[in-house]
Amino acid sequence: MISNSIQKTKDIAKKFAATLQGGDVVLLSGELGAGKTAFTKGLAEYFSIEQNITSPTFSLMNVYPIVIPNERGDISHSTVIPSEPRGDEGSPSGDNWDRDSSSAFGLARNDKVAKFIHIDTYRLKNAQELIDIGVEDYLGTPNTICIIEWPKKISELLQNKKTIAVAIEHIDERKRSIAIAK
Repeated sequence: MISNSIQKTKDIAKKFAATLQGGDVVLLSGELGAGKTAFTKGLAEYFSIEQNITSPTFSLMNVYPIVIPNERGDISHSTVIPSEPRGDEGSPSGDNWDRDSSSAFGLARNDKVAKFIHIDTYRLKNAQELIDIGVEDYLGTPNTICIIEWPKKISELLQNKKTIAVAIEHIDERKRSIAIAK
């Protein structure tokens, strides 16, 4: 697919997001400035994440609570939970995120409270840094969708995970080629 703008990149990401399921790990590759974060912003928009999405270059991982609707493609009936804080140890704070809390949040009966995980390994020294902040609690688990920028740095953590590769390449100043391989 060809994108001629940031908005088009986000639109492509939104269409792709409609195909994602809990446990999916999306591997974003591309040079600096290729549009990996813009693509992630489109994914986040699909899941109605209202926070400003920035690449977690220094924090390594951002966690956002979301709702994955039982019926793919329509989230208009779902209530999205506000962003989940993280504890000092890097593990999610508050046990209530993993309980069946659909009635408390006004969700449709079969919707799933889940997490959208955005990881950036650009400045990562080794995989242990991610392990230390709890990444293994999220990678490939049924209630998460993980997005990883610069995934080659943690290839050993991705073995036996359901991964989807998204390659974004510069064609020129405004154009990008986006290839998705499931």
